[in-house]
Amino acid sequence: MPDGVPDVQLTVENVSNQPIGNITVRNALSRSTNGEWQSAPYHFVMSNTVHPLNYERSPSGLKLFVSTLQNGFPSIKLSSQDDGWGMSADESAYVAKGSRAMFGYSILFAPAIPFFFSGEEFDATFRPLPSESPDILSGADPGKGRLLYGCWLNWKELDQPEHRAMFEDVKKMIAVRKRESEILDVKPEIFRPRLMAVPFEADKKVPRPYIRWSSKGTIVVAANPNTEEDAILKLRIPLDPTGLAGRGPFKVSDLWPGEPPMACAETDLENFTCAAPRDKRAGGGLRVLKIEPASQCNAAASRQREPS
Repeated sequence: MPDGVPDVQLTVENVSNQPIGNITVRNALSRSTNGEWQSAPYHFVMSNTVHPLNYERSPSGLKLFVSTLQNGFPSIKLSSQDDGWGMSADESAYVAKGSRAMFGYSILFAPAIPFFFSGEEFDATFRPLPSESPDILSGADPGKGRLLYGCWLNWKELDQPEHRAMFEDVKKMIAVRKRESEILDVKPEIFRPRLMAVPFEADKKVPRPYIRWSSKGTIVVAANPNTEEDAILKLRIPLDPTGLAGRGPFKVSDLWPGEPPMACAETDLENFTCAAPRDKRAGGGLRVLKIEPASQCNAAASRQREPS
């Protein structure tokens, strides 16, 4: 949508110019009506199973905007008990598979309540229970099931460096989310999240960075799912919509992976270059920056130094 919220856009061509009563979009991969959106008036579709759909007419058809945030308190899942359906024996039913980019960019820093299946946080090896069957009804081939609901965890994997590193990184992401809760807080769907896509250029194919903000500051989240090389990004950080315009100079704190803070002018933010480290390694996959006016930081520091 024009507000910058990263909804999914669908284009439908050769549409009649007749009045539209309602448009329904269904997600063919969803096993329930939770994957359904309608363009009917909001009070009509406001339920637990149907979500609002916005659209714009164009000379050749329609542009449909499928909201990625749902009604109530929005939530988002990484993996669930039903993941693994139809997978081969050499595939893991977990979604992230050690990706810090997916964990942070997709759920832990997004404006939603995150859900993930136990074991995802340390990139557990998928192990089916001895009784789990690929066919949950017949019980044939026990011990060869692929669904997460029928797996078990070997907690001793946390003693292995690669699993422990993933676990510590997820803990660090959660700590950032809690510490910066005034910016990364979750609001009910009736409140539009302060969320915008960030215009950018990159030397690697990466997801579009996004920005979240409040009166306390602004946080930019960029991801790099590449596992072999770091990505260099040039960000044109929006100043007017986030309330940053005219409030420089700024303090830019590196929340991930954790470089020393830097001072920036407004012109620096309009053409800001940074690196997002390669994924699936300790401290990799993301670049998370907090931007706040330097005057605001100095005032806070002065209050801390005042005698009680």
